[in-house]
Amino acid sequence: MVQAHNTDFQPPGVVIPYRPEWDMGSTACFTTSGYCKNPLPMRIAASLVLCLMNLLQYPQQAGAAGLMAGAAKVEITPPVGHQLGGQASRAGPSTGILDPLFARILVLKSADTSLAVVVLDLGRTFGQTQMDQIRSRVKATSGIQHVIFSATHTHTGPTLLDAEYIEPGMDRWEFRCLNSIVEAISQADRSAIPCRISAGKGTSYMGHNRQDPVGTRHLGANETAVATMPMDPTVQVVRFDSPAGKPVAVLANYAAHPVVVGMEDLTKYSADFPGAMCAHVERELGGQFVSIFLQGACGDINPIFLRAGAREVRRLGEELGREVVKVARETRHKPPHADTLQVVEERIRFRSRWNIEKLKSLQAVPTYHQWLSTGRPIGYPAEEIETHVTTVLIGGQVALLTMPGEPYVEFQSSFRSRLPGLDTLLAGYSNGYFGYLPTIRAAARDGVVYGGNAWPTILEAGAGERMVDRGIINIYRMLGRLKTHPQEVQ
Repeated sequence: MVQAHNTDFQPPGVVIPYRPEWDMGSTACFTTSGYCKNPLPMRIAASLVLCLMNLLQYPQQAGAAGLMAGAAKVEITPPVGHQLGGQASRAGPSTGILDPLFARILVLKSADTSLAVVVLDLGRTFGQTQMDQIRSRVKATSGIQHVIFSATHTHTGPTLLDAEYIEPGMDRWEFRCLNSIVEAISQADRSAIPCRISAGKGTSYMGHNRQDPVGTRHLGANETAVATMPMDPTVQVVRFDSPAGKPVAVLANYAAHPVVVGMEDLTKYSADFPGAMCAHVERELGGQFVSIFLQGACGDINPIFLRAGAREVRRLGEELGREVVKVARETRHKPPHADTLQVVEERIRFRSRWNIEKLKSLQAVPTYHQWLSTGRPIGYPAEEIETHVTTVLIGGQVALLTMPGEPYVEFQSSFRSRLPGLDTLLAGYSNGYFGYLPTIRAAARDGVVYGGNAWPTILEAGAGERMVDRGIINIYRMLGRLKTHPQEVQ
């Protein structure tokens, strides 16, 4: 059974004890100098004092445009015996639990819009129908207008079935999991309070590029522990605090494949190093808040230790967690450029990476990533594929772009470098899964490079570049730097 571990957040407040003398029917009130026969001025004064204290404590709540944040998490570990995803060579169902899997939720609200970010300890997100069902439910119950789903891409999570492949009578965990996520989103929404945003960057070299730049080999483990390039050492941290400075959520964005769990535990559920990182951050910072790991563009990035075991899972998770804690403690709140939350959702269509008719004529084996994308081996990808890409600007200072697959790390670096002055988050594995998203250069390399020029790539060459370009254009429009008419036209 899915167990809920919801975190209840209550804003710090000032409790004014009830005094019967303040009742409207009272004929007297107590003051430092004795009783007052006319209680109305005292009641008014007490109300004014209470309102003033609330305004001072929650200044953003006084205005209609203040940003608000709430967070929650819920355990989504399936029953033991469920099939596992992420390892093509692994046979048999799950045999145990190394550590629990969670859905971690951040809800952001402004006067104009609202957004829930749902980060799942899974290999990929749910199917489009399932995600849309959650979006409809939370919009109806909580009024939340936008929902982003993102997976940490653990390789020791359950296999998912999309809604169309779940037959009546099947005892599937997806139903219970989806219901738990809806409730957790609602809880995060109910707990939302005025927030302050602070952001900073750290550094970690626990990742390395697993692609041979010559294009002839796939590099898995890195015994030298020296990062191979290109890779992005940036650990982007964003804190969402209460007006009193207590964290509501601490979000960390970094790019590395969660493939540290050892061979001896490959049939056990585990969130891998992202789970260990979140646990370390919550333990070290203390208090009632949710730590969230947002997976970056790790399509070509492995951790330096591959299949190293539970000890290394904790080691790398805590190493990354220490950097997150360091940045979270050092970063200071800056007044936002705007108390706004802006969201743009786009459906972008791409051609298939391959000539499907030619593959059929050659009787080529269909891509196993089509199985990973839908939960069923249904054959070749479609010749044209629709993707879901979301761009978000938080408080005029934090830019977020989602990509529905495994983007190569250069996209993450490009997104940041082309938006100078902003704190940027690139979330891979979000709002769907369409295989690897290599750069054009990687897709053009000779040889069979895992992800760049082989079956796991589903979308046409250049798809990743187009997604990043759209995100950057959207951000500049949100900032008002891309005009709707020529500058000389007033």
